[in-house]
Amino acid sequence: MSEESARIQILIIDDHAVVRRGLMMVLVLQPDLAVVGETGTASSGVHMAAELRPDVILLDLTLPDQDGDAAVAELRAASPESRILILSGVQDTGRIRAAIAAGIDGYVPKEVNPGELARAIRQVAANQSYIHPDVLHQLSFTSQPPATPPANL
Repeated sequence: MSEESARIQILIIDDHAVVRRGLMMVLVLQPDLAVVGETGTASSGVHMAAELRPDVILLDLTLPDQDGDAAVAELRAASPESRILILSGVQDTGRIRAAIAAGIDGYVPKEVNPGELARAIRQVAANQSYIHPDVLHQLSFTSQPPATPPANL
């Protein structure tokens, strides 16, 4: 087995070139991670996933040609063994829930520190789910029923 194939292979799909470049610069510092491709659109990402068969797809929720949650099914069909980790600045719990329902394997906010991102990638690559604690808190907070006002006495 080559050193490259022993590393977790990652495909980055994000519409901002500076984000993709920054992620590559951060992830290259991790000896067990390798970025094998990057693109700015969902359609290109689907083609690259089919060709590259990465271990993990880092996917933004907001893309110019298709929302990330809508692209999940196409990515799954193109590369069934790939794990999908959302890396997004989206705070809308409805969108986050839609992505989870679409079948993602993890969700991390873009504000996450590089070490936490690397841990999330490793965890989803190990066939485990990963939802960042802040996102879990946000989801659990919004799923609670509204407080009922006290009855008038």
